[in-house]
Amino acid sequence: MRIFRRRAARLALAVAAWALVAVAGRPLGAAPPDVATITGVTTTAEGHDLLVIVHASGPVHFVVQPVRPEWIVVDLSNARLGVPAGTAHGTEGLVDRVRLGQFSPTVVRVVVECPFAVHFDVRAAEDGNGVVVAIPNGVERPAGLKPPSGGGPPPATGGAPGPSSAPTTRAGASTIVPGRSIGAVRLGMTLRDVVAAIGQAKDKVERPGVGVDYTWYTPPAGSGVGVRVTDAGTVRQIWVVNDGTYRTAGGLHAGSTETEVKAALGAPSWTIAVASSEKSTTLMYDALGVWFTVRSSPTTPSQNVVYRIDVLVASR
Repeated sequence: MRIFRRRAARLALAVAAWALVAVAGRPLGAAPPDVATITGVTTTAEGHDLLVIVHASGPVHFVVQPVRPEWIVVDLSNARLGVPAGTAHGTEGLVDRVRLGQFSPTVVRVVVECPFAVHFDVRAAEDGNGVVVAIPNGVERPAGLKPPSGGGPPPATGGAPGPSSAPTTRAGASTIVPGRSIGAVRLGMTLRDVVAAIGQAKDKVERPGVGVDYTWYTPPAGSGVGVRVTDAGTVRQIWVVNDGTYRTAGGLHAGSTETEVKAALGAPSWTIAVASSEKSTTLMYDALGVWFTVRSSPTTPSQNVVYRIDVLVASR
């Protein structure tokens, strides 16, 4: 019995000593080994594309957040700041500034501020450590666009860029904002600004008394973006045809049904039916500044689906 008690005491002491060593192995308050440190931001040109590279000591998970249409907001999880919060990089090309903030204990928020909504892509860095925000045709800043003065809006408390009072809608290549924009193209832009944002148009059609139509798609595919420019040279109407990647904040897109549009927005202000070889009907929501053109589904003829969405100035 005595021998058994001695062995039990020795075992308890050994376990206690092991526990002390284990606790001492990670200093109090130290980050887990899988949390990466954000070490800085650089910008570089890759042809006509502008790359904003967020460097990290290891892999991070990223999620694009809807904050403001002209901001690219990316949350990096499993990450902590290794540099001061606030402005990390100044103006370059279509980027006004880049801000970093510790949004939560393990989430770093990156805000890339642009003068207007732009096409962009977010991907992991080639070495797997950090992320890259790529802005096509973002190297050259359109004429007449000046960087904001006064340093712009300050970061939120604690240096973490926070949400704004602007409409919550996803910025970038897939955003449709009624009465305002489709992707990087917004109402009121000059044609030069549009070309700087998305490249040269593939087709041009003069429409006397109305303006000039420019499209970034050609037959027979007929899938992409188009704009109508006034005689003064500014965009008065934008549309997207047969491209379901463009979506409103409510998820409406080319391919949505007429029933889904009406369920989301109610009855349209008025409609126009076109009796052609491919009969179509345009549902006009003038108060919102958006039109949806529908036609019979090729797979379900009894159901109308959206194939074109137009954005224009809202009007009652």
